[in-house]
Amino acid sequence: MSLRPGSSSGSSWKARKKSYKTGINAEDSRRRRVEDLVSIRKIKRQTTLLNKREEKHSCDTVSEAVPEIVKRLCDEYPHKQLEATAHLRTMLTLGDQAPPVDEVVKNGILPRFVELLSRDDAPQLQIEVLWILSNFASGTSQHKSAVVELGVIPILVNLLSSTDGDTREEAVCLLGNIVADSPDHRDLALNHGALKPLLCQLQPHSTLYMLRNATWCLSVLFLGMPPVNFEQVKIALPALQQLVHATDEEVLTDTCWALAYLSEGQIGKSQAIVELGVCPRLVQLLQHPSHSVIIPALQALGNIAAGDEAQAQFLIDNQLLPCLHQLLTREYTKSIFKEACWTIANITAGTRAQIQAVFDANIIPPLVQILHTAEFEVKREAVCAIYNVTSKGSYDNVRSLAAVGCIEAVCELLTCPDPKMVTLCLEGLVNILAVGEADKDENGNIFAKRVEECGGLEKIETLQIHDNNEVHTRALWISDLFRAENELEDTDMCVSLLDFSLGVNKPKSSSSSSSSYMR
Repeated sequence: MSLRPGSSSGSSWKARKKSYKTGINAEDSRRRRVEDLVSIRKIKRQTTLLNKREEKHSCDTVSEAVPEIVKRLCDEYPHKQLEATAHLRTMLTLGDQAPPVDEVVKNGILPRFVELLSRDDAPQLQIEVLWILSNFASGTSQHKSAVVELGVIPILVNLLSSTDGDTREEAVCLLGNIVADSPDHRDLALNHGALKPLLCQLQPHSTLYMLRNATWCLSVLFLGMPPVNFEQVKIALPALQQLVHATDEEVLTDTCWALAYLSEGQIGKSQAIVELGVCPRLVQLLQHPSHSVIIPALQALGNIAAGDEAQAQFLIDNQLLPCLHQLLTREYTKSIFKEACWTIANITAGTRAQIQAVFDANIIPPLVQILHTAEFEVKREAVCAIYNVTSKGSYDNVRSLAAVGCIEAVCELLTCPDPKMVTLCLEGLVNILAVGEADKDENGNIFAKRVEECGGLEKIETLQIHDNNEVHTRALWISDLFRAENELEDTDMCVSLLDFSLGVNKPKSSSSSSSSYMR
């Protein structure tokens, strides 16, 4: 496939998507990022729940208290059952010691708790049990599975229609803790009809606590790999259309996460988000004061930009690029810089006009600066964006890259430990050198001279002994090309830089005409 600047992979979204998602393993990237972000959200949520339920009670030792609690739970008198559950809930949520979850499981209390959830005549007892089970579900995957295996999910779905508001709130909280752990639990909840009664909790008259919990639960119902069945959950779109205009930060954050999860993967899903009319609001939220809102809003927009060219253009028309420039030029977290660069990479995988729009928004200078100064994970995303410009942009685009120090920045990265990133850097350099070859005059290839002057050629020659075959092969080729220019009189003895960029006798590669990370 041609790597010459200006070559086109066609307008088909499938071809485009296939081409720019290579270079770095898509599933690994998606999995790492989801695990990191979900872990942060879980920690924050568990802390919030603990603070809400904090009470000034003393906790007995596990060995003394649990047997007595088991005895009271099996008592026929409701008030003793309530006392036992309240006592255990206090033990699980307070104290310096780790919650005695395993001790409770060993004593066989869980099945009794599930039975007590059906006591519609005792809502306070149900609430206490829901609190306890929420603490179990906030523990390990094994604890969650133990609760699910007892058949708690269909019971929770029924409790979402309880006449008691507090019971519904706690049922939502427990359901969210369970489904966030596993796609299997997520699908089980959806198959038991959890979505419709959950959406009923998102009413104007609902308490803020309910709105926050229900929105969070809704978002985790869309989380996980394999992706959720979009046809099964698209009835939630109107609710998200309303929630994205909320003023509460937590509600807004989880709404953006829901939109980010739904827009991942299939192009039809991202098109549904576009047609929902929320993109202008998501762009607006990139200027929100809270980083917790910016990150999921940016991820949702990046997913849409990863669709077809029409979707990317829709975002450009809605002023996404000036907001991305703003994100790159202010003091933000690594996650925001990383997401912004990834979104830019998806846009530069588009048409020449879209690449030019990136230049017109003055995004390239701070993007090149990121290659010099940012953390490694951010640089990795920025390299993809730069590579796409060298591969699909015009000659003028490539010259503009060189004018802001791109050659030197890319050469610096040739010593990084990621072989796939090094491969992209090498191929990007070849594309830049090809433009220099086309512009060559009596002074020679000025871009090749800059590669030598900044120490890039020395790094390339060192890469000839790299363990990775693709890195080794490309380094060998580029070194030969420089030797052909500097040492050989018969230029027919070696393929020229221009031929290399056109794909003539080029080493085979898993890379293609554009590159980015797919979330």
